Amino acid sequence: MQKLVIVLNQRSRSFFPLASVTPFELWLLGEQPFIQYLLDEAKEAGLTEVIIVGENKNKAVFSYLTAKGGVEKGNLGQALSAWRSRHKELSFQFVGSDRYLSSGEVILKLKSKLKAPWAMVWPRGLLLDSIPSFAQLEKVFQTSQKPVLGLIEDDFNSRWRIETEKIAQRIFKISRLSPLKKKEKRDILNFSGYYILTPEVIPFLEALKKKGVKNEGLELEKGLSLMRESGQPVYGYQLKGEWLPVDSKEDWLKANLNLLLSRSSIGTLARDYLKEKHLC
Repeated sequence: MQKLVIVLNQRSRSFFPLASVTPFELWLLGEQPFIQYLLDEAKEAGLTEVIIVGENKNKAVFSYLTAKGGVEKGNLGQALSAWRSRHKELSFQFVGSDRYLSSGEVILKLKSKLKAPWAMVWPRGLLLDSIPSFAQLEKVFQTSQKPVLGLIEDDFNSRWRIETEKIAQRIFKISRLSPLKKKEKRDILNFSGYYILTPEVIPFLEALKKKGVKNEGLELEKGLSLMRESGQPVYGYQLKGEWLPVDSKEDWLKANLNLLLSRSSIGTLARDYLKEKHLC
């Protein structure tokens, strides 16, 4: 497995006006842009090709990752050199569209590039653990060779009900995926947005399209649901570690505070400042 597909997010109104001019994935989370955490995970999992999918107006993410620049001297030159060296094992490609694409549309748009299993992420949170998300999922995939969905305990307002059968510690067989009915209680386990997928899902998405399902209705979950109904297995793995959601402004601020205090070079300074202001 070599490819990672990153689907650039469509932010809710709570992130405006900043989200309308700066792609969410470039916002600082702790001491680095959010997308840098995804790339660090990709490298640790041995992935080498990164495909970024998003609206054309968000191509700034691709420009950030492929910036060349001139030869700089002094501290700036050292910083640029260090930054570029972090990405030297990765290649990048941007696939744009005039509008936001649904999860199924993204996969069908990339069909010709997805001839082998791939990792995929819709960034809605960050996992803190010694073993990155993709590496955890890959361990399950190596045994199953079937789609593996990263699951987390989260109260995210998902529109899907996930019925599971536990088959080992943290490992589940997905029994059924169904749209959540109005006022129906959500499950404890929810989608993390981190997946390992296989080309087997593509024909099921194509079948949905032939049935007339279009645009925002063409969802990966529907394709996986058809896959399960046909008898093909789909697995879930409850990711191990601390989950930092970033679905709302409040969650984003909490995640920043967590990372600045626990995983940054200014953690001590930040803690001292909070004590000085009697905030902790």
